[in-house]
Amino acid sequence: MLSSLKKLFAISCLCFSSIYAQNLPYFLSYDKTQSQFFGAENAISIHRMMYMRLDRVFPNKITDESKPIGHLTGIGYRLARLGLLDFQTEFMFTLVQHEAFGHGSRLREFGAEQVSVSLDLFFPFGRGEGSVGTAGGIIGPDGFSENVTVGFGGNEGSTILADDMEVRMLLGNSIHYRQSLFYLTSRNNLLFYTYRTFFRDASGDIRGYINSMNSLALGLGREQVYSPRRLFWQSLVAALNPMQIHAGLNIGNRFVIQGKSLSRGIPMLKLGNYQYMPSLGYNLTPFGSEYLMYNYVKRENKLYQLNLRLGDPALYNFWGIGIRAYNIIAHPWGKVNGTLEGWSQPGFIREGLVGVNNLSSVNRFGGLLKLRGMFYPFETDRIQTIPNSPRASFGLMGEVTYKTEGYLAGEPLGDGWVIRFGAALNL
Repeated sequence: MLSSLKKLFAISCLCFSSIYAQNLPYFLSYDKTQSQFFGAENAISIHRMMYMRLDRVFPNKITDESKPIGHLTGIGYRLARLGLLDFQTEFMFTLVQHEAFGHGSRLREFGAEQVSVSLDLFFPFGRGEGSVGTAGGIIGPDGFSENVTVGFGGNEGSTILADDMEVRMLLGNSIHYRQSLFYLTSRNNLLFYTYRTFFRDASGDIRGYINSMNSLALGLGREQVYSPRRLFWQSLVAALNPMQIHAGLNIGNRFVIQGKSLSRGIPMLKLGNYQYMPSLGYNLTPFGSEYLMYNYVKRENKLYQLNLRLGDPALYNFWGIGIRAYNIIAHPWGKVNGTLEGWSQPGFIREGLVGVNNLSSVNRFGGLLKLRGMFYPFETDRIQTIPNSPRASFGLMGEVTYKTEGYLAGEPLGDGWVIRFGAALNL
């Protein structure tokens, strides 16, 4: 794995001729379990390197579009490019995140070894499916909560990926159409799974989650509470996210119709010297589904995210609140981000449900503190013409996290320290 990261870092150095700085660097990171954050950050960075190069190979316009016939030809060309090249790439990145760093990271967290992944391209090149397993019959999780978390871990990984891109686009105040497509693909991953289960009665992650939650309901002495219909209608809340609307317009109008790659400026409500935008989401947890509301407040190159998490009370009452701050310290030599989270939720079930009666619903309080530093010790004047840009095109990243036992998307279930490190690239 370390040798692969070295190769990726070397590739990134070749891309510096096409860089322009954003207010959040791109990362090539590493952590012990190759977590969902590991997968998301590396995927976003590699994806960025790819499409910046492909922009030079595939022009947005192949003919004079000043006349209607030329414009229609250009629209047809860009639609074909979206379906046959761009979406295929974004879909595969999302599928890798879902399988290898969604399900896979949870399996590794719970002790599984030799995690294997199978991937297939999307239509018309394949069936668009993937799977993950453990070779040699080595199984990691054995408790109910751990198994449930592995089951929805794929969609959880896609949510982590979309959250990262959402912050990145708001800080950069611009969106490339490939970012929009990647964001929409990952943000709607869970919605797609609930849709497929509801309308096709399909087996898979969502069906497994429903069966597990209904078994838990019986253990609590209640009727079955979850169904494909319930999860589908709940997950539709993510479609009301204003960033999704903006990303869709960026692809449809800016790229397909106008033939331009980049859209500058993201609409936000102005409150004096600050800008505000809400963002809605949906997630699955070991205790039931939960609704997410992220409140973004931006001023210049600083972004604050107040997030509220409210659990579906079908089985338990649980909630969470947190604040994430980006560019708390913003200096040419480095930047610092911070996260503080708190929650009230029931404890995990560390055994199977067979024979378990009168399961406790007493909530426990927990929390997380995370600090990430980006340092640029390699002085260079390459990009000094860009306002607020660091003095180097790449630097070092280190992150320290401490959390108590509890569920928070992408983080380990248990308590303890998590260390991440890597390179910070201004692509």
